[in-house]
Amino acid sequence: MKKVRFLQFQIAKDQNNYQNYADMPKDVFLKTFLPQDCSYCIVNTEEKADICCFGLGVKDDSVLREDELNVFISVENTRHWSARKYNNESWHNPHYYFFNKYGYFGSKKTDIFIHNDKSEIISTSTYKCIPAIHCRTQYYNNMETYYKKLIPKIPFEKKKFILFISKNILNKNKQGLMEILVNKGYEVHHISMYNNIIKNKSCYHSIELLKIFSQYKFIAAFENSQTDGYITEKIFNVFFANSIPIYDGANNISEYINPKSYIRLDKNIINNINKVTNKDIYDKIINTNKIQEKYNNIQISFDKL
Repeated sequence: MKKVRFLQFQIAKDQNNYQNYADMPKDVFLKTFLPQDCSYCIVNTEEKADICCFGLGVKDDSVLREDELNVFISVENTRHWSARKYNNESWHNPHYYFFNKYGYFGSKKTDIFIHNDKSEIISTSTYKCIPAIHCRTQYYNNMETYYKKLIPKIPFEKKKFILFISKNILNKNKQGLMEILVNKGYEVHHISMYNNIIKNKSCYHSIELLKIFSQYKFIAAFENSQTDGYITEKIFNVFFANSIPIYDGANNISEYINPKSYIRLDKNIINNINKVTNKDIYDKIINTNKIQEKYNNIQISFDKL
């Protein structure tokens, strides 16, 4: 069993009470971002560990130890929101301390980089970069059967129409689609209706959240920004809940996710939604394999070439 400690990462150790909707349950973290060829236990920050996992909140790599495997993990779209040269956005996130100082691979004391806006594995003599989407795909492949047993499969005719799940307005396309649907007379719901249920639950595949999703035919799973490789937990939540995602985000999502398993936001979105209002067509999409074949058996490895 390997020991893991955390620096500046939102990990919730109490599985039933989260301070923040974006806190990740410890078991989800371990099964998503770490290799699954051994078992792990989480130790206190000050203790000796085999692996140190840390995030954007670390200001300097001087806090990293030489005798541990140091793993940087970002679940953000740093290319889009960083304060460095990588984007031209008018707003930058000053709290991306580690990335704003070192960029993608500037820290010499970091062994593994897991970036949420990368699409390819990079291996060098000194570090390895793993796209976060590979980690999320690993988790989905390993946990699909588990969630199918826990989440009720609600019949098509009993499902509500669509649920919008984002709590911010960073992606303006969400508001645009919502207005179109409302104007056409569709019943549109927002996740804020369920705040009393999810206020102390995690957005990372919590059963309470997935049971809400399962009540809807469609879930508007829009990323907050659009960059190749930036594919978050949203679309996987929808798959676990036996619903169909309406997706807007990474242009290269079809590299990893079967395009027959979701509806992509485009100029034909209303016609494409209407095509799926038939139960047989809907059920066919629900039962479609979600992951592209080349990623069906992906397993994360921290070994460098």
